[in-house]
Order: sequence, then C-alpha cells, then structure tokens
Amino acid sequence: MGIKDLKMFNLVLLGKWWARLVNEQGGLWRRVLLDKYGGEGGSWGEWITEGQNRGSSWWKDICKINELIEGKRDWVKSGFKLVIGDGAKVSFWRQVWVGPHSLEVMFPRLSYLSIDRQSTVQQMGEWIGGSWRWRLKWRRRLSTREQDQETQLRSTIQNVQIRKDADNKWWWRYEKDGEYTVKSAYKMLTTTEEGDEIKCLKRCWNSTIPLKICAFSWLSVLGRTPCKVKLMKRNIIRQEADAKCSFCAEIAENEDHLLLCCDFSRKVWNKNLAWWEIKYVMARSCKDAFLQHSWAGRNQKGWQVIWYARIWALWSTRNRRIFEAKQVSIDEVFHMVQYNSYCLIKSKIEGWTYSFADWCNAPSRCRIVKVPKPRLIELEQGELI
Repeated sequence: MGIKDLKMFNLVLLGKWWARLVNEQGGLWRRVLLDKYGGEGGSWGEWITEGQNRGSSWWKDICKINELIEGKRDWVKSGFKLVIGDGAKVSFWRQVWVGPHSLEVMFPRLSYLSIDRQSTVQQMGEWIGGSWRWRLKWRRRLSTREQDQETQLRSTIQNVQIRKDADNKWWWRYEKDGEYTVKSAYKMLTTTEEGDEIKCLKRCWNSTIPLKICAFSWLSVLGRTPCKVKLMKRNIIRQEADAKCSFCAEIAENEDHLLLCCDFSRKVWNKNLAWWEIKYVMARSCKDAFLQHSWAGRNQKGWQVIWYARIWALWSTRNRRIFEAKQVSIDEVFHMVQYNSYCLIKSKIEGWTYSFADWCNAPSRCRIVKVPKPRLIELEQGELI
C-alpha cells in the first residue's frame, strides 16, 4: 500500500549525513563536527568509535547507525565500496579497499610479517616511469607456503588502478553514479537478498558442533549475545559500572571485547596460536575472527573447531564468574579449549583415531580427512566443560 517504515526511513535519511562525512573530507562543517565529537584522524571508523558516547542524540545515532536496524548490521558500511585514488589515508592492511574483506583478514600471516603494517596504500608502492609498482617488504624471508600467499596477495591487488593526485572516494553500490540516495538505501533495506553477512552467518552452523554452541557463535558474529551492554539496553542492568567486562572490569562488555580484545581473552587466544604454531594479527571483531578461522590453510576443519571451543570456554568462564563467583585462570581456560575441541571432533568424525595426547602435542598434524553427513548424536567422550 506504499506505507513506509518510518523508523527505517529516518535512519536512511541519517545515512545521507554518513555519506557526506566519508566523502567530503575537506568540508569545514565536517572538521568542526569531528573536532567537537569524533577526535582526530577522521578515517572510516575512528570518528564512529570515538563519538558514540558523546555529543547530541543526532550525532550518536549517526555513529551507531550500522547497529540500529535488527538483522541489518553494518548496512551502511557494506553499502559503500572504496574506490582508490592516490591511496593516501587508506590503510593497506586494515581497511576494506580490494575484495570483500580487509587484507589483514584475508592474509593474516602476511599482515603479521609485513614491515609496513601501519602504512597506507600510497606508501606500499611507488611511481616508476609513469607506472605504479607495488613494494611489499617482509621482516624475514618467506617460506614456500608464505610465498604462495604472497602470489595470491599480488594477484588480488594487481588490478587496482592507483591514480596519481586523485582523491579516494566511497562509492554507493546501489546507484550507477555511486552517489548515496534515500530511495536506493530504503529499497536495499526492504529487499531480502543474501549478502556477505548472511553467507558468513550460514557458515556458523557447522554439523560437527552442538547446536547450542553453533547458536552462540551465530549470535556473536551477529552481535547479539546477552552480554552486559545488551542487558543494559534492556534495563536489566541499570548502572554503567555494572556493565563492565566480567574479566577486566575496565571496558563495557560487548561481544568483541569479551571474546577477543580483553587482555584475559587475548592471552587465551595467544596460547591457541602458539599451540597451533600460527602467527598472525588478531581480528577486531567476532565476524572477522570467525572468517580467519574459516580460511585457515592447514587442517582447516580442525582450526575451525577451535573457534567454537574457544568462544564457548570464554563464555562459560564469564558465566561462572558472574553466577558462581568462581575465578578460572587463563591456563584452565586454555585446557578447556583443548579438551572441548578434542571431544567435539572425536565424537562426530568417524575414523578420526588420534589420541588426546596427539591432539595436545601437534593439533595441526591431526588431519580430519572425512566429514560425515550431519546427524544428531550425543558426545561420546564426555560432556563439554
């Protein structure tokens, strides 16, 4: 009948300000707003993060616009793609400028080995005789496997045209001229289609993993776990002091902080990396961390299981601290990850004959060569911790 969803329509109107903020880099009005609310730098994400908790309600809504539509997280960010000009002010590794994800997520090992992890696209190459040449520098000589990854990286970036003295521009995917419009944004939000986030969420449902853990993984990637920040929004927690992280008690507890960024969780994560003899840059969001586990090279399915075992161990530890006042050490959480991951694989994968000692000593060598069809069976090696 042509009746619009007014809440969604108002958010789409706010999206016009978002589009202007990212594209009108030299605007005086933009500099005034960022100086007052968003701090310095003004890159794609800095002003969003820094401005969420200060300023007018209008500014806060702009900063949180990606989270205000249920089931459409990051709808504005995913609607734009970055068209590279001269590559200045665009992080080579950390921003999404080529492909569906940042190079840090697609090539975590190479990101870790790069000498220029903080460099912009412009700083990762040079002009020679009117032609652009990439200059990738590493901390050490690359192994054979890493050289293959470098070849893939170069193949990914080689077709990007760097334009001398041209500005970078955020291009709206849903208009031919790349300009954000209220009409196209509203149509995009009200049209059901399977985007990158939906595909990512589908990967969470792994037949090897119990449904309750798959569901928790799905909620963490979606940003909808019952963490303290969410409970505060529902008025279940009323004081900001009570919404602090259950581990560090310093930062507001959301999924990304609790499961990834908190010092406690990061140390558990580092133990997992050392256990698997893997080195790369840790993701900043649950979605990116999940994708990193999905794209692991060696013993891919085993490394995927670690994602589920680790977030479940951290969540269980968090709940024990809250409801039982029980303190669990980092080593204990790490052993929970080892035990739970072994139980998950052993109980669901036929023909997987490795012992728990084999798994603890060299997990990357415990190959999973056969994955049976999904079936509902109970764990045989014991209940998860």
